[in-house]
Amino acid sequence: MSFEKLTHDELLVAAELFAVDLATSMDAKKKVNPKLAVAAFAEEGVTFDMYSTLIEERAQAVAELEAQEQAERELEEQRSVNVVKEQQVLDNDDVDPVEDSVVVPRRKRPRSTDILVKMDRNNPHYEVVGKIFTRDHPFVLMTEDEAQDIFDIDNGFRVATPREAAEYYS
Repeated sequence: MSFEKLTHDELLVAAELFAVDLATSMDAKKKVNPKLAVAAFAEEGVTFDMYSTLIEERAQAVAELEAQEQAERELEEQRSVNVVKEQQVLDNDDVDPVEDSVVVPRRKRPRSTDILVKMDRNNPHYEVVGKIFTRDHPFVLMTEDEAQDIFDIDNGFRVATPREAAEYYS
């Protein structure tokens, strides 16, 4: 294919993409003369292969963008469905788990790297590194890194044993 086979509008787009002035290629009716347009492109060093490669790359980029947008819409739709299903589970006490298979987040289980920290301070409420300690609930389970951050920042905290917490709350 060549520039001569392109429509008037396609020639104008090609000229705009490659900054080719087609003013001298226009007839009295402001229509592009394909033969004069080919000469104008050749004068600027623009080949039809360059044009077709650019058009293909743009089409591929548009297709990739549309696919990405579609995937984002599907993900957002799935999130919305999950939120609705979880809310239905929370609102309905007599849900049959066999009929309504809904993924509900499990309660956090202690990992081998989790440790129990106790606040020995006399504060009624103390928040540090995103963890909240109170007089009524001085024990908080956290990762070793979070605990180390607290130990580095403030005094009045220590590692506690699970037995100590069980005795406190019993």
